[in-house]
Amino acid sequence: IEKCVERATLIRENREYRENLENAKRVADRDMRMAVNVQKNYLPKKPPATPGWEVAFEFRPMAGVSGDFYDFYEKDGRLLGLSVFDVSGHGIASGLITMIAKSIVFRCFNGMRDIPLNTVMENINTELIAEIDNMDNYLTGVIVRMNDGTVDYVNAAHPGMLARAASGGDVEIVGAAEGYLNGRFLGISSLAGNYDLCVHRVATGDFLLLYSDCLIESMNSVNERYGIHRLMKRFGEADTGEPCKKIIQFILEDFYRFQGTDILTDDLTVILLKNIS
Repeated sequence: IEKCVERATLIRENREYRENLENAKRVADRDMRMAVNVQKNYLPKKPPATPGWEVAFEFRPMAGVSGDFYDFYEKDGRLLGLSVFDVSGHGIASGLITMIAKSIVFRCFNGMRDIPLNTVMENINTELIAEIDNMDNYLTGVIVRMNDGTVDYVNAAHPGMLARAASGGDVEIVGAAEGYLNGRFLGISSLAGNYDLCVHRVATGDFLLLYSDCLIESMNSVNERYGIHRLMKRFGEADTGEPCKKIIQFILEDFYRFQGTDILTDDLTVILLKNIS
């Protein structure tokens, strides 16, 4: 009788355990779907259509909620600037931080138009530290501000922006020739400090390429990284007569071919701009 009672108890406890797991999974799936939908509505769905710049982008979360986020800043039909940021980690926690951070970046960029862009990044970092310093996440990111004939560029520990000149077609890492150094991570109080400003000259027909680290850090089956030099080579081979969207597809075709699959191991963001002024 005691053995039968023990067996019945174990069966009941096992059933309750399975039911609790299934219920927890239903709740987690519901929360993930909600987070995905909120984030989708929070990020730009299409590139800005402005007279001075042609813009295209590709955004692919690895799974569900993305730790990448991006934004475009416009006024009176002009593109004032853009940003790409990457929150460490994956999942709902990183996705929630993207929404907090995107609001901070938007407010600082638009509220500090007459302030040097590196100071804007420092203010962004101050606000991020106040919001997430007690968490395990940090951010990397790039902000670009458009001027007449130049762009201001500030990098916080993010992969370097690439530029391709209309004349000659050479591809370069913006600021590398001038010794520009990327700044430190964002959102960590112990790393708070100053950021450097890079001013890059752009001519009609020049391209700018921004991206998250998935594009250069992903590996193939023999543990070889795609890498910045392979990206620069592919970018330099693109037909500049094609629309920006086609050029992004041209780059990603090579990226997926290198990987041997189009399954991502990280969130992917790629933004390409062409100066058409």
